[in-house]
Amino acid sequence: MYKIFRNIGILALVLVSFLYTERIVSVVKDYDNIMIEIKQNKNQYQIDPIEATITENTIIPGVKGKEVDVEKSYAKMKKYGKFEPTLLAYTKINPQNLLKDHLDKMIRKGNSSKKMVSIIFELNNIDEIDSILKILETNNIKGNFFIDSTWIGNNEKTIIELVKNGHIIGNLSYKGDYTNSKFMELDNIIKKIAGQKVSYCYLNEYNKQVLDICSKQGDYTIYPDIIIKNNMLVDVKKNLVSGSIISVKNINKDLDLELLIQYIKSKGMEIVNLRTLLSE
Repeated sequence: MYKIFRNIGILALVLVSFLYTERIVSVVKDYDNIMIEIKQNKNQYQIDPIEATITENTIIPGVKGKEVDVEKSYAKMKKYGKFEPTLLAYTKINPQNLLKDHLDKMIRKGNSSKKMVSIIFELNNIDEIDSILKILETNNIKGNFFIDSTWIGNNEKTIIELVKNGHIIGNLSYKGDYTNSKFMELDNIIKKIAGQKVSYCYLNEYNKQVLDICSKQGDYTIYPDIIIKNNMLVDVKKNLVSGSIISVKNINKDLDLELLIQYIKSKGMEIVNLRTLLSE
C-alpha cells in the first residue's frame, strides 16, 4: 500500500512540475520580443473573407480569408531569430455561406475579386473537341466540357484524358433532360471512372426539379451569365465581367475561339476551369 501511495505521489509531483514548466515557458514566450511583434502586427496581415452573394435562386461564391496563426508563426520566427513577415503562418477563414451548403442555388458566376473567367463548351461530336483542345493547349487554358449521354459511346477514354489534363467534365444528362435515367449513369462515369470529385449540371433558366435532382447527387448547377447565341465576340464584349461563366454551344470557326481568348486576356482576366473559378 505504501508503494502505491508513493508512486501516486511521485506521479503527482511530475505532473505538477510539467504543468509548472509549461506555464513558465508560456509566460517567457509572451514576453519574447518576437511574440510581442507578432501580436502587435497580426491584424494588419489578416484578410477577411468575402461573403457569397445569394439571391432567391442563384449564388455567387465567396472567397476564403486568412488570419495569422500566432503559435506557428512564433515557432518559425524563433528559429530565424527575429520578426519576419514572410515567415508568418496563417489559418483560413471560411465565408459564412459555402457553395456545398447551397446546392439548391444555381451558380451564376465566380467571385469578381479573382479576375478570372471560365468557358463552358457544350459538345456535339468528337471532331469538335479536337479543334477546341488544340486551341486551349496552345494558349495553356483549362476548359469545361459539358457532355450528354449520347456523346459518350466509345469516348470514355477521352473523358479520362480531359480530366487528367486539368479540364472539367459537366453533365447534360440525356439531351438536357435530367429526369432521364441516363443522368445517374453519366454522373457515375464522371465521378468514378474519370475520378472527378464534383460534377456539374447546366441550366439556362430556373428549374427547381433539376436543382433538386442535381443537389441530391452533390452536384453544382451552373447557370452561365453569358450564353453565346449569335456572334461570339459581340455577345462577350457586351456582357463580360470578372467572374463570368461563358457558355459556347457550337464552335463554327477556330478563329472565333482564338479571338475570344485574346479579347478576355486583353481585359486582364485569366481563363480557368470551373473548379478554380468557384473555389472559395
